[in-house]
Amino acid sequence: MKKVLFTLSIAAMLVGCSKETISPTTVDAKQQLSELSGDGFQLKSGTWRSFYDNGGNDFGCASPALNCIPFDIVVVGLHEPIFEDVMSAIASNNATKVSQEFSDNRNVLKDYFDISEIDEVIDSNLTVTSRGSIAGNKVCFKFIDSTSAIKTIYPLTF
Repeated sequence: MKKVLFTLSIAAMLVGCSKETISPTTVDAKQQLSELSGDGFQLKSGTWRSFYDNGGNDFGCASPALNCIPFDIVVVGLHEPIFEDVMSAIASNNATKVSQEFSDNRNVLKDYFDISEIDEVIDSNLTVTSRGSIAGNKVCFKFIDSTSAIKTIYPLTF
């Protein structure tokens, strides 16, 4: 009987422990630094970073502060096909295609990018470039203004 009670006690402790989940740092940072409202993604605060590119798959955002948002955004798996279409339009170097993809997918993209920047891409006031691939699990989207200055960089993890 003691073995049964001991086994049940251990099983109860294990079940209680299995309910705990640890969120990735990027998700915690997103929850702390942004909020999703009816208007989508809105950056609240945080230490901005700079984009770096050392070739190959060695690129991303790090200190010092400049134009990279303070955290990496994790893309929900079912949104990957939308980002594949957006990246295909960007790779075509056709501003009309890029604008159309952003317009067609505005309701999804607003959860990852600032809505005002999405609208500026749709209106052709900003251009967008991307670095990386979904297959490589990392893409940085650069939003560039009419003077060729980088406005914002969004690092996304797939």
